[in-house]
Amino acid sequence: MRKNRFSNRVVDEWSKFYDHGVLRKIRQIYGWG
Repeated sequence: MRKNRFSNRVVDEWSKFYDHGVLRKIRQIYGWG
């Protein structure tokens, strides 16, 4: 349960990065995905 709660929080944080387009920029730089 603790792990799930933490994972959900991390996913929420990543969602914010997605909204700001930061993750997309990172993917371009490092070639992820």
